[in-house]
Amino acid sequence: MEEKVSVGGVNLSPMPRGVPPQSCGAALVPQHQGQSLAWMTLAASGISYPCHHLGVCRRSSPANTQQPTEECADVHMVSDSEGDDFEDASEFGVDESVMFGMGSSTGCRKAPLMPENTENEGDALLHFTAEFSTRYGECHPVFFIGTLEAASQEAFYGKARDRKLLAIYLHNDESVLGNVFCSQMMCADSIVSYLSQNFITWAWDVTKEANKARLLTMCTRHFGSVVAQTIRTYKTDQFPLLLIVMGKRTSNEVLNVIQGNTTVDELMMRLMGAMEIFTAQQQEDIKDEVFYCA
Repeated sequence: MEEKVSVGGVNLSPMPRGVPPQSCGAALVPQHQGQSLAWMTLAASGISYPCHHLGVCRRSSPANTQQPTEECADVHMVSDSEGDDFEDASEFGVDESVMFGMGSSTGCRKAPLMPENTENEGDALLHFTAEFSTRYGECHPVFFIGTLEAASQEAFYGKARDRKLLAIYLHNDESVLGNVFCSQMMCADSIVSYLSQNFITWAWDVTKEANKARLLTMCTRHFGSVVAQTIRTYKTDQFPLLLIVMGKRTSNEVLNVIQGNTTVDELMMRLMGAMEIFTAQQQEDIKDEVFYCA
């Protein structure tokens, strides 16, 4: 009688004589290639780790086919880190995380969008833009490279017909909403196009406390303590935030604070709502500009 083992629907034949399992650092599994058999490691066979449902069958050998019988038993196979197989694998320098597709936590750790305690805001924004592109692709809003003050000047203090709204994107890597908001909202073609046409977009990463404190100082200086206090009230899981700011004659006004738990349609609707308010104000500013220049 010939014993066969079925793993994940694959029938395993006995290992050829003279081929020790240690030669591969793990048990071997046959793989049909034409009429011959090739061999592969269990790790490469697609079995689940650390548990796998293993079916063991006893079948008649090809020489005795008159009365074929089949006895099957289900075995629940559980890996044991102290078992012989893993000891053999470690002896041959096989990394278990590589064998079973589990990367180390260090390898999976994302680089920060913004380094901590960067003295130059322009350099911080360059780093932010480069890392954002690496994570989410090249289709994203054009982030203003420079200080928050320079972004405000660009948006609010040109000729009335050239003014725009200021969108301040605040990112926090510790929020579970961050990746979804960036990949599905901020990188959506419609959002990218609308922001590029009507807004100056400035960004900051508040994951690190030092960077968050620096942002609050900047917001207090340019928009007042009320805006800074508003940002403080938001919890980590409410980030990312998108602040929509409009420049006015005597002060700057935050029209809207959009939280991370939104949809593309809702985000677009709120951007368009802010644009309606801005357009009405812009028309008044154009009239005043013409009057004072006459």
